[in-house]
Amino acid sequence: MSLPVAQSTGLGRTFRATLIAHSYAASCWSMGQSGNARRPVFAIFAGPTQEMRPFLANLKLDGKLRIHTARRKGYQSKAELRGESMEFMKTAAYNVDVQVHGSAMVATVYQPTLFYLEPIGGISADDQDAEFSYVCMPGAARLAAEQNRLDNATIYSHLHAAKFPQAADIAGFNAQAALFAAGVGRRIDIPIIHDMRFYAQLCAAFLNSGLATYATPEPQRGTTFQKSWGHNPRHGYHETGVELAGYAPGICVHTSQKLARALISSETARFELILTGSDAGPPVIPSIKETDYEVDVDSEEDDLDEGAEDADAPEPEDLTTTYGEDD
Repeated sequence: MSLPVAQSTGLGRTFRATLIAHSYAASCWSMGQSGNARRPVFAIFAGPTQEMRPFLANLKLDGKLRIHTARRKGYQSKAELRGESMEFMKTAAYNVDVQVHGSAMVATVYQPTLFYLEPIGGISADDQDAEFSYVCMPGAARLAAEQNRLDNATIYSHLHAAKFPQAADIAGFNAQAALFAAGVGRRIDIPIIHDMRFYAQLCAAFLNSGLATYATPEPQRGTTFQKSWGHNPRHGYHETGVELAGYAPGICVHTSQKLARALISSETARFELILTGSDAGPPVIPSIKETDYEVDVDSEEDDLDEGAEDADAPEPEDLTTTYGEDD
């Protein structure tokens, strides 16, 4: 499999790195959308150390890359020859975690405000219309280990009682649901029942309602999105290569305090009914306006452990940098 190559240019010199994985979450931050440039929230680059150091230096200074994907031989359009534009806004305060393996270097560039378990800058609990975002994307190996320690049969039985059978078929769902609930709980001022069954029910409810989503395919002209449970294209959350990089598929939530509280309150009541052996009734879906998630789909061709705030990021070496420090 041929991976895309990222190209950075500074002071007349060009440096390259392999783009291992990346993800976008357009609805989750104010600068997530641009006419032509793609602005990721997460990306992993790799290459020889001697090439990666100037590549990252250029990235910090300029923030602009060109992504070239292997094409079939023959005619290539001007857009293909230029490559896709990818931009890392300096004012967005990206973190860069660097790992050195012999003569090779791997750099993970991400927005900590989205991926850290603990929200940066606190929460706006008094503003019902205030929005919050969180991307739950733990390491796949860690998730599998956590899943094996759970009483999955009991949790799966509860998911069926809560009328979320789709979630019971997703590998690693129960463990990821606990981490998802922890991240959401830290971003909203409302109690969440401390029970693995409720974590799974709540995560499934967020996915069922459309307040959260797994990654959806990137929009392509002339194609129609095929609806499926747990996938909401209005979030603009797209992933490429994250499983190859050792991560579990991410769950992205972007909603308001008001909608999240309504959903949590409703699922709390349903959970208590299930515990008494009663029929909890159908899940309640909070009202979501179409304008809540406006995602720009124009293409250039048209011209991560609870209590550890960075538990979801790879273990960094001592070369961590934060974009935006000097701005």
